[in-house]
Amino acid sequence: MCRAEESPPPGTVASGTVTPGTVTSGTVTSGTVMPVPLRAHPGHDRTVQHAALTTRRPIRMPIVALACGAAVAVLLGVNDRRHPGSVGPVKLGFDSVIEMKTWLALGVGVLLLVQLTLALWMYGKLGRSSAPGWAGPVHRVVGLTAVVVSLPVAYDCLLAFGIQTYEPRVFAHALLGCAVYGAFVVKVFAVRSHSTPGWFLPVTGGVFFALFMAAVLTSAVWYSAQDGFPTGNEY
Repeated sequence: MCRAEESPPPGTVASGTVTPGTVTSGTVTSGTVMPVPLRAHPGHDRTVQHAALTTRRPIRMPIVALACGAAVAVLLGVNDRRHPGSVGPVKLGFDSVIEMKTWLALGVGVLLLVQLTLALWMYGKLGRSSAPGWAGPVHRVVGLTAVVVSLPVAYDCLLAFGIQTYEPRVFAHALLGCAVYGAFVVKVFAVRSHSTPGWFLPVTGGVFFALFMAAVLTSAVWYSAQDGFPTGNEY
């Protein structure tokens, strides 16, 4: 009469010595499970610690960036309200202040559209062709150029004239101007930091573009649509 081969009860471990802290795998030989030690992965603890840190940093960096950007925007607005007209306006060779502001602001608008096109290309939103390697550096250079070109306009608007409240459009334009440079600070954090969430850079870039373009639309574009391009006979 044949006897069935006895098997270990459920919940028991097959014979074999396992050294504490050693990862093993079972090898079946003639019904016996033999423990085979596996090589431990060096630095596993450091990897786990690094993963824990990177899960905390993405939350911290956007908060720090937003706080710094908000501080810059508020300081610009408070300074303009407390010290309006503290400096004289600049013209940079133009015949009038409004002519300089209009042409420079329109140039900023064109640069913003170029930067938006490059950003959409890099994120695969313009057809199926991928963006070339030079698209990223050119995108950054165009954005920085837009900020530099806008500085004389901001100097006149925010420092020479200050925040004006006599008209809703003018007041909204002044607030947008302050918010633009705060958003620029946030975007610098997003570009330079390597521990922020993946959504942070495109969101900050989109907000920066929207604020900057709104500032252009409420100033140079509005003025040109209402009164035509300035000729130099204005203030």
